[in-house]
Amino acid sequence: MKSIQGGHKRKGLMVYLAAFFLVLSVVSYLFPFLGEKLPDGNAVYFSSIKLLFGGDDSITKDGYVYSFHYNLNLPILIVLFVELVAVMAALAGRNAPRHIGICATLSLMAMIGLCFSRKFASIVNESLIHDSLLLGPGYFLAIAMAALGSIIAFVELGFCIAYWKKKTAF
Repeated sequence: MKSIQGGHKRKGLMVYLAAFFLVLSVVSYLFPFLGEKLPDGNAVYFSSIKLLFGGDDSITKDGYVYSFHYNLNLPILIVLFVELVAVMAALAGRNAPRHIGICATLSLMAMIGLCFSRKFASIVNESLIHDSLLLGPGYFLAIAMAALGSIIAFVELGFCIAYWKKKTAF
């Protein structure tokens, strides 16, 4: 009898794992997110904070100084806030299908929005050319963590719906 009650108390805890992966996705914005391919074939990665909030940046590479000016990047900030709302929905969503569904949908939307971040950066910042932009390690980490969070949220949504159907059937 105790083992059944113990399993019942652990129902719905997997949504916290989805929230953890989504928080890791948000934290990965601090790593180099985008970069640019230089004429000599080397790569220079931009400061993520300046890329998001705007500002001037000068990078010295092999004796050459490369200067970039960034504007406030609202599309990528919107994707960041969508991920944060998905985290809040996941934290409030233990055995609540509505909140888990919101978390799953928003994390999927954020992952799709992250796929367009290179396009967003080139549209907002005139000094960046779309063809010369490179994806940095922070981008790949953000996509991977958002995908894991989204998959876990969808799996937990299925478990939660099955749990509530079973509970209301008896």
